[in-house]
Amino acid sequence: MKNEIAIPEEKTVAVAKPKKKASNVFRILIAFILLVVLIAVLWIGISWIQKVPSRTAIPSDYSVFLHTDSAYKTFDPLLDLSVTEKFLSASEFSAVGSAVRELKKSGLREKKSFKKIASRKTDLAFYSDKDGFLNVLAVVDMGPYSFMSRLAPVFLRHSIKGIFSDVEYIKGSGFSYFQVRDGGSSFYFAVHKNLIVASDDMNLLGRAMEFSSPESYSEQEDEAFSFGDGSLNLLIKPKVLLRSLASSNIISKEINNLLSEVLPASISLDLEQSHIRVDMSIPVDLSRAKSPLASLVTGESTVASFGSNVSGDVSSYTLMNFASLAELKDAIFPLFPKELKVNEIWTSAQYMCKMVLGITLDDLLFSWGGKEIAVIGIKDVEKPVFALEVKDERQRQIVFKKLSLSPLVKSDSFTLQDGFKLEQMKLPSFVTKLLSLFKISLPSSYYYVKDGFIYISESQAALSRLFNPVKADSLLDNNVLWDKLSSDSIPSSISVYYNLNDKTPFFLQGDSAFTRALSLYSTGVWDISFDSNTMNVSLRAFSDNAGTLPSATGFPIQTKGVTGHKLLVEKKSRPQKIFWVEDGREVHSLDVKKMKQQIVTLELKEDEQLDIAIAEDSKKGSLLWCVTSLGSVYLFDEKLKTQKGFPIQLDSPVSSEIAVMDQSVLFCLKDGNFVTVEKDSSVQKIILPIRGEISSKPDVLGNTVALYDKFYSGSIYLIQDGKCINMENPVSVQGNGTGSPAIVDIGGKLAVSLITRNGQLESWWASDGRPLPAFPINLGEEFHAGVKTDGKNLYVLSDGAKIYKVSYSGTIDYKVIPKSSATEGVLSLLQEDDDIKIFALVDGSKVFAFDNDLNLLPKYPISASSIPVFMDVNKDKADELLVVSEDAGINAWRLND
Repeated sequence: MKNEIAIPEEKTVAVAKPKKKASNVFRILIAFILLVVLIAVLWIGISWIQKVPSRTAIPSDYSVFLHTDSAYKTFDPLLDLSVTEKFLSASEFSAVGSAVRELKKSGLREKKSFKKIASRKTDLAFYSDKDGFLNVLAVVDMGPYSFMSRLAPVFLRHSIKGIFSDVEYIKGSGFSYFQVRDGGSSFYFAVHKNLIVASDDMNLLGRAMEFSSPESYSEQEDEAFSFGDGSLNLLIKPKVLLRSLASSNIISKEINNLLSEVLPASISLDLEQSHIRVDMSIPVDLSRAKSPLASLVTGESTVASFGSNVSGDVSSYTLMNFASLAELKDAIFPLFPKELKVNEIWTSAQYMCKMVLGITLDDLLFSWGGKEIAVIGIKDVEKPVFALEVKDERQRQIVFKKLSLSPLVKSDSFTLQDGFKLEQMKLPSFVTKLLSLFKISLPSSYYYVKDGFIYISESQAALSRLFNPVKADSLLDNNVLWDKLSSDSIPSSISVYYNLNDKTPFFLQGDSAFTRALSLYSTGVWDISFDSNTMNVSLRAFSDNAGTLPSATGFPIQTKGVTGHKLLVEKKSRPQKIFWVEDGREVHSLDVKKMKQQIVTLELKEDEQLDIAIAEDSKKGSLLWCVTSLGSVYLFDEKLKTQKGFPIQLDSPVSSEIAVMDQSVLFCLKDGNFVTVEKDSSVQKIILPIRGEISSKPDVLGNTVALYDKFYSGSIYLIQDGKCINMENPVSVQGNGTGSPAIVDIGGKLAVSLITRNGQLESWWASDGRPLPAFPINLGEEFHAGVKTDGKNLYVLSDGAKIYKVSYSGTIDYKVIPKSSATEGVLSLLQEDDDIKIFALVDGSKVFAFDNDLNLLPKYPISASSIPVFMDVNKDKADELLVVSEDAGINAWRLND
C-alpha cells in the first residue's frame, strides 16, 4: 500500500499544466511580434524597391523646371526676400504668388511635419495656361520614408487636419487625392508609391497622376534631375526665355532667333537681399536659323579691355566684343527691311565718299578699327558717347587727316578746363544718312583718342565728363559696387553695364516678373559669350540700398529713442550684455541671453547731455562710465549698480567725447584741464595751454593719449603716465583739423596723424613734430570724419563718401560709395589679429563694410544709424550684428543665414 501512494508526483503534474499554458502564450506573443516585424520589414523593403521615378509624373510641356535635394532648405530662405515678392507679384505668377503668400501667413513653415516632407528631394515644374498664367506642379520623392507616405489614405486624412485647417479627402475613379483650402486659395495633392504629387490646378494633377511622361530626356534635363550640389538650378523652355529677353534691338532679336526651339536653357541662381547672380546656359541652333550673325557669335570670346580709367559718371554702356565694323555691316545689312534700301544707300555713299573725300567708305570706317564697340551713357546727359577700339592708330591718323583737308568736312578743336582738348568734325550728309540707319546721330561730332579707343559724341559735356579730369572721385573703377561687379570679369562677346539710379536700360523696361525682380538691384553687368552650341549669359547685380537680413529671436527692440546712436558691448571674451542711452537720460543694459533689461534713470538738467564708455574690470566684469556735459561722472557695474564714491561733480563743463584707458575714463574740460577719473573716484587733472577747444575724443595707444586743440593754427598734445610730454613744443597743425588724432607705433617711434577739413592728411613724429617723409598728402576733398589707423595704414572717409586707405609710406587706395553722402559720416575699424574690417556709416542710414583691401564685404550695405557691434545673441556660436536701426530701435541680424 505504501508503494502505491505518489502524492508528490500528482502535485508535480498539477503545477506543470499552467506553465505549459503560459509558455504557449509567450510563444504566440513572440511569433506575433516577429510577424509584425517581418511585415514591417517586407513593407519597408517593398516600398524601397517599388519606386516610381519622379520624372514620369512631370508632363514634358513645362515652361520652367527645377530640382532640389531639399525644397525647404532651398526655398524657405528665399520666401522672405524682396526679390521673391517682386517676382511673384507679376501677373503671370499670380496663382503661384497667392499660394506662397498664404503659405507665409499660415505658419506652416514652422511645423515639423511640413519641414520633414519639404526636406525631401523635390521637383517643381511650371506650366503656362492659355492666358499666360503659370500653374505649379510639385513632386516630392519620399525615398526611404515612402513606407509612411503610402499609408496616407488610411492615416494621413485623419491627422492632416492638425496641419491644415480645411482638408477634404476625395476618392476619384482614377486616383484619390486631398483638397486643401487655406485662405482664398486651394491646392491638391495625391500619394502614389514613393511620390507625393501636388498642384494648384486639378487638371494638371490629373495629368501628372497618369505617370505617362517619357523617361527619356535631353542631356540638360537628365543633369537637372540628378544634380545634388544643393544649389538652385532650373531649366526654362525657349518660348518663356524669349519672352523675358525680347527687345526692340535688332541684334537682340536676331540672337533670340538663334536659340534652340526644343532644348531648354539651364539657369543657376544665387539670390540675396543685397545681390543676385544668374548664370544661364542656353542651347543655340546655328543650323536652324540661317542668320548672318551665326558666323560671328561662334568665335572665342575674350575679356574686353574697355572700362578702365573712365569716369564714375558713366551710368551705362553696351559693349560688343565679337566683330569689327566691317563684319557687323555684312551681318546686319541683310536684317534691315527691304523698303529701307540700305544697299542702295551704301552704294551711293561709297561713290560720294570716293569722289568727294578721295577715300573709300571701307577705308574711312573699317581700315583702322578693332572689334570692341561701345555705346556709353553719361549721367544727366542725353547724348551718348560712342567708343571704337583703334587697332591701327597710324592708319586712323591718315584717314582723319584726309577728312580734315576736305572742304565738305569742317574740323576744329576746343580746349576745355584743365587743358582737356577735344577735336570737332562735321561730317557730310551722305555719311550721317548712312549712320542714321543704325540710329546713330553724329552730324557734328566731337572726338577724343585715349588708351587705344576713339570716343565720339555730339555732346562736349558727355566727353568732358567721361575723361576731364580723371580724378579719384570720378573713376568708375573705384566705385565699390562696380569693383565687385568687375572683380570676376569673364570673357564676353556682349557686355551691358547699367545703373538704375541714372537710367533704366532697354532690357529692364516693361512689367514682366523678370524686370520687376531685377529692378531691386540698382547696379549690374550682363555678360554674354558663345561657344559652338551654347550661349552663356551671366548677370551680376547689386543693390546700393540697405538690405534686410533675418532678425535674431527677440529683436528688434523698440526704444523711445537712442541718444547719440551709440551701442556698446561689454568687454568679455563671451559678452552677453549691451548698453545704450535712451531719451537722453536713461541708461539701458540688456542681457541678450536672458533678454532681460535693466534701466537706470539719471537726474539731468534739461540741456545736459550724456556720453557713455565701457571699461574692463577683472573682478567686476565690465564697468560703464557715464559722463554728462555739465561735469557729472557716474560709474556702474555690468548690473547698473552705482559704484562706491560715485557720482562725482567736476567744477567745469566737459568739452570732449570720453575715452577709456584700462579702467579709467578720460576727457577734457572747457577750462583747459585734461581729466582722468579712476574707478576709486580719484581725479587727476593736467592743465593744458589750449587756445581753442578740445572737443574730439582722446585717442589712446598703450599709456599714451593724444589730444587735438582745435584752432585755426591748432596743436596736438601727448600725455604719458599723467604728464604732458610735449607741452612746450606741441605738434603744430596748420588748418582746421577734424575728428580725433590717431597715434601709431612705427618701429618703436610714436607718430600722430590728423585730417583737415580741406583734405590735408598730416602725419608727424611725436618726439619732435617733424612730418613723416611722405606727408602731408592733399586728398583734395572736404572731410568731417576723423582719421583712423590699424597700425599700418590710415583710413579716412570724405564728405563725398569715398574711403581712402593711405599707407605711412604714402601709397593711396580708395573706393567710392555710390549715391551717398558722409558729411555726418562715421568711420570705424574692427581689428582681430591681422583681420581688419572697415565700417562706414553714410547718409545716416546705411553701413558699408570693407576688408583690408577695400573690397565690399558680403551682405552689405545694411540699414543702420550706428556703427555695428558683434556678439552671439542666440547661442549658435556665431556672432550676430547689432545696430541702432533707422527708427531708433535696437536690432540684431543673423549674418550666417
